[in-house]
Amino acid sequence: MRSKLMTLFAGFNLVMTGASVGQNWTPIGPGAGSDLLTARFQPDNANIIYLAGDIEGIFKTSDGGQSWRMINKGLGDGNYTGGNYGVQEIVIDPNNYQTVYACSWQGMFRSTDGGEHWTFIFPDVYDDDTPPVSYMAVDPGNSDILYAGIGDSDANEAGAGEVWRSVNGGTDWVLLETGLPATAVIHGIKIDPTSPHTNRHIIVSTDQGVVRSLDNGQSWDAAITGLPHQNARRMESSSDNGNYVLLLGLYPEGNPAVPGSYAGGIFKTTDFGETWTDISGDLPHQPYEDPTDPPPFYEYWKFTVSPTNPNLIYTATNFGNWGDVWGIYKTTDGGNHWSYVYNDVSLGWMDDNFWPDHNYTVLRMAPSDPNQLIAGSVRLLRSTNGGQSWTAAYTTVVGGGWQGNGVELMIAQDIAFDPTDANRIYVGYDDFGFWRSDDGGSSFIRLDPHQGPYGDVGYEAALSIVVDPVNGDVYLGRNNGDTVEWQEDYPNGKVWKSTDHGVQWAEITTGLPEGRPQLVMDTSSPINARVLYCASYGNGVYKTTNSGASWSGVNNGLGTAAGLAFKIAMDPNNTQTLYVGMRTIWGGTGGIYKTTDGGANWIKLTTFPEQDILCLAVDPNDSQVLYAGAVDAFGWSESGGLYQSINGGATWSLILNQPRVNAVVPIPGEPGVVFADVAPWFQFFPNQESGFYYSADGGSSWENIGDGLGHKHVVVAKLNPHNTNQIMVGTLGGGVWKMDRATLSVDSGSIRPLQFTLDPVYPNPFNPSTQINYALTQAGQVTLSIYDILGKPVRTLRSNYQSSGNYEVPWDGLSDQGESVAAGVYIVRLSVHNTQKIQRMVLLK
Repeated sequence: MRSKLMTLFAGFNLVMTGASVGQNWTPIGPGAGSDLLTARFQPDNANIIYLAGDIEGIFKTSDGGQSWRMINKGLGDGNYTGGNYGVQEIVIDPNNYQTVYACSWQGMFRSTDGGEHWTFIFPDVYDDDTPPVSYMAVDPGNSDILYAGIGDSDANEAGAGEVWRSVNGGTDWVLLETGLPATAVIHGIKIDPTSPHTNRHIIVSTDQGVVRSLDNGQSWDAAITGLPHQNARRMESSSDNGNYVLLLGLYPEGNPAVPGSYAGGIFKTTDFGETWTDISGDLPHQPYEDPTDPPPFYEYWKFTVSPTNPNLIYTATNFGNWGDVWGIYKTTDGGNHWSYVYNDVSLGWMDDNFWPDHNYTVLRMAPSDPNQLIAGSVRLLRSTNGGQSWTAAYTTVVGGGWQGNGVELMIAQDIAFDPTDANRIYVGYDDFGFWRSDDGGSSFIRLDPHQGPYGDVGYEAALSIVVDPVNGDVYLGRNNGDTVEWQEDYPNGKVWKSTDHGVQWAEITTGLPEGRPQLVMDTSSPINARVLYCASYGNGVYKTTNSGASWSGVNNGLGTAAGLAFKIAMDPNNTQTLYVGMRTIWGGTGGIYKTTDGGANWIKLTTFPEQDILCLAVDPNDSQVLYAGAVDAFGWSESGGLYQSINGGATWSLILNQPRVNAVVPIPGEPGVVFADVAPWFQFFPNQESGFYYSADGGSSWENIGDGLGHKHVVVAKLNPHNTNQIMVGTLGGGVWKMDRATLSVDSGSIRPLQFTLDPVYPNPFNPSTQINYALTQAGQVTLSIYDILGKPVRTLRSNYQSSGNYEVPWDGLSDQGESVAAGVYIVRLSVHNTQKIQRMVLLK
């Protein structure tokens, strides 16, 4: 007898969700390496700090920065999975320090447990997108009253000029009529805590002026008296013997070539914006430089003030890379005199030789201890003595390398393992180059002497790594970084070779045009004449038969599609068989081409969808089994998934119906075992899930084992050949993570169909009740309704947001008013994501 579970899922491909074993994901790497945007100390505890960046999400430390955890649970889950990892501001509820808000590029999130879990609370106020929230505020006397400002916190970005208010903790929102221009970006919102609760004083700073309301938001007026212009930034507040004091950052304007034209800096008001006073004092306006070619002005838009002493302020320069007057400044007299406090500094691996930049986008003082500060940009520093000295709060020296403390910010493009030394691992990062670990990933050695090791031509990124299995020679494809070049269609890229484990390099590009390089090696070729292939985007496929000394094109059959070659994979069992994945841009049709003669001739696999290829793999256990991740459009993907062929590419099946599968890893020696990631792009796409998936049956069923993975935007995944129990993944902003996989078993309660279904009701006909079963492949807003045969609404059974899964809903034959309905024919309709399914049923009496 078949179980109810088996009957329900008969004929469906299945997806497993929720791991049934512990997911012991651990971040590894040297630490830091990308843009930080904000930080916040818990007001009563200087050891608890929140930190956030533009593509990383949120980190938290409870030991003063000695160790950090990525706390993104909920930011990358469920219905909102894209740019919400870009957090522009963190705000702690002044009435409850466990309640924390995150203003992201795509909406606002709240945690009620100190950041352990996040929930989206800002509504879809636009039809087609969730807007960026640049700042928010909590009423200091009532945590249910919230304000959210729309905009991108980067300078010169367009906004919506909107301030929204909720009086019920974020359930409902109302747009305030502030009179701000539609293009204004909201940079600050402050509420005077001394104003009456029933008549709050509110002030808002934007890049197009400062406005205030003295009647709880009913009317607004400009608050710009004393400001030289209206291009304002963030505000900070303090208390002076019970009087409310505000400080405002003003963007620098003027002509650097004209002395005395500087207009900007830090301004102060003690009358809630009635008048402002410049307190920039003797802060430098620009570095010293040849006056015939003047450098731009410094910005002082990130500053921090003691909450109980408005005379104690720190600020940091945010632009320019000339001279020695940049860095962090301090005043103890309210701005009459500023002193340079960036003196004794330990910078970690991102020293002046590698990264000669001392501008900061993050600067925060601990409210409970004004001597404790944190400062950051692409690295993170901490001071415990009022800025007299600073230490690296992101990395520690271990032997000859560096060990991160959890703040992993970089984009990891590739991971490779030395076949002769189990402890030697290579990692290629997008912005900060090529690294090696000699202790199995515990610490990493910086191999590039400085960022951009080949001058100004732009080869920061270590994109593709191949290690010779015999002599350990390293072949490395580099470009200018995907985060820069994808908008320019990847014009740069070359290949280098090292014979000493990455210390010295020689360029090997004779005959190989410049373009984004993806490499594979024929390991069966002679050791002194290695055969490698390079998919050079913009050019085609190239081959070397002499270990890189020279290259020649092998594009016969690719035709005009050759220049769109983006991914390449080799059959490990037959190295004459290769596959190349294409892009659809510039009129290309995407898809996959195959060669069985080492690139001499290519044929298109015409049964594969004409989509952009994100990843390719040949199952090492069976050359006929292929996997390919594809999307409808590389830059704005809405459909796609993971496809499988079991006949060498002759036909294909969709086995994981989630767009943007960036990596797929079949496991040698374990037929049917495969790992794949699901990682939506950094855009708003409702109903796209994210995670790292495991299948033990060749893709017929899947289990999401990414719950413990702090950053779910995986771009590369590799199996450690020396320890096949270990998987390593590289993420788009969260560095490298490793997991030691245990025996993965599937909990039947976590199974969900791959198809969106509404089953026939049972029993049918029925009296007095029946059961309605449906399955959701993706989370979303669900409406389940009953109609009579004429289409008149009878009963709404469900109208709410639901996660993916299987649902059983009874109907007892009652209407919305609780009355028994007459016997007859009724229609049940299920609506999800603008898709509908219906079933017919008969009620007997």
